[in-house]
Amino acid sequence: DVSTCCYDLVRSSVTACGWKLLESADETARRAQRCHMYWTDRSVTRTRVACLGEHQVINHFPGMLALTSKSSLATNLKKMQLLHPDDYNFAPESWLLPEDHAAF
Repeated sequence: DVSTCCYDLVRSSVTACGWKLLESADETARRAQRCHMYWTDRSVTRTRVACLGEHQVINHFPGMLALTSKSSLATNLKKMQLLHPDDYNFAPESWLLPEDHAAF
């Protein structure tokens, strides 16, 4: 299912693998249980993931924004650096503005 994907590369890769594309939202609604992979450019909800069958995979996971947003990633890395300073010494120092304006 690539109905929520805007990248032609994903579509051409799927086609090159010999897989069948589901591109229409209506078609997806009717045949959602038969797709094997759901590719989306948007974040997903826990509800969407919970609706997947055992044979289905998705290219995102709930809470992914905590790692893919620069500010969220910086916040989470700082937390981990406090808990495990020897293991998380690889990340550069970062500041979240306006909260860290004085330190910046």
